[in-house]
Amino acid sequence: MIQLAWRFLLFQKDSALAQWFQARTADGRKPTRKTMIVALARKLVIPPSACGDGVRQSARPSRKAPQKVVAMDVSTR
Repeated sequence: MIQLAWRFLLFQKDSALAQWFQARTADGRKPTRKTMIVALARKLVIPPSACGDGVRQSARPSRKAPQKVVAMDVSTR
């Protein structure tokens, strides 16, 4: 996965993801580059549609209160 990301940067220099990587690693620190190359590899492997059109949803279930069910009388006389 990591090698794929480095190759991607090598051959796709003008792509949006390569520009994203360059913008975030402009400080030149090695730990930042290591973290961002893993993030880039994940972006290359996981399609945005698998994350809900590019927006990741929380894995936690929502804490909404359950809705109250009301029974209706459907008998006719």
